[in-house]
Amino acid sequence: MKNLKKLFSLCLVLALSLGTAALAAPVPDATIDTSRTGSLDIYKYDFTNAAKDGVWDSSYVSTGVYDQTVNDTQGGTVPAGDTDNTSDLGNGEQSYGYAIKGVEFTYLRVADICQFTESSADGSTSNHVEVLYGIDKANGADLLAAIGLADGAGRYENADNSDKLDLGNYYYQSDVLIDALRASLTANATTVKNALENYVKVGGGTALPLTDAYGHTSADGLPLGLYLVVETRVPEMVIDTTAPFFVSLPMTSVDGNNANDGGTRWMYDVTLYPKNLTGIPTLEKTLRENQNDTGKNNGSNDMTD
Repeated sequence: MKNLKKLFSLCLVLALSLGTAALAAPVPDATIDTSRTGSLDIYKYDFTNAAKDGVWDSSYVSTGVYDQTVNDTQGGTVPAGDTDNTSDLGNGEQSYGYAIKGVEFTYLRVADICQFTESSADGSTSNHVEVLYGIDKANGADLLAAIGLADGAGRYENADNSDKLDLGNYYYQSDVLIDALRASLTANATTVKNALENYVKVGGGTALPLTDAYGHTSADGLPLGLYLVVETRVPEMVIDTTAPFFVSLPMTSVDGNNANDGGTRWMYDVTLYPKNLTGIPTLEKTLRENQNDTGKNNGSNDMTD
């Protein structure tokens, strides 16, 4: 098809919300089946060039549900003017369509998932069910610090003294964790990415198989809980990795392009389509003057980097 250019990944925080807004009835009251396991499928596509070629709509909303249309468009359709749908990756490998082959994702289970039931303070309303994630106070300290929640900041304090929960954990609503991760990456992407990638490595994270010629990789039989996923290996043409993101197993259904039943069911098998911005980035070099007689900086030594 065409040579894939160097890839410049866009920071991605996958907001698979399980907070109160997403938990519309009857899901909050539907017990999570703890006897089940979950599965994770990831498809890595060059959505940026697909959009440039007019075969992809950037307004697409992923729902966590497998989408055959996306896979056909990104990995099976022959673009106009081409004779086939193979892409030369520049390293002796080929992929199909806009698939990116040879990407490695590594995952680590970082929190338990539970449904915490609490009654109203005055007993005037029915019990309230809150989906929470329990992060170990000791083992999760570096994770929480990396996303700005050190020492249990932002936790769901109503769960602190529950005799039904593990008091060795801090318990969080999903929206708090997702917002904290997003804010931390926005403020200092490189430092946070490095810290979380190291956290997964030190914690014994499990590497998924490299994405195949269709951009696909997967894992099944996963214990339920919250997972941190990082991109740990990329082909030569990739110059930056996708930002770390959280995935909940199970997650609630989300309204989007191929689903309209958001918040009404638990999904134990989740399919993700991480976005990326591709192409060679523009680098603007800024030079700092070392003398004050160049006619700039108002003739002073006050030079701001």
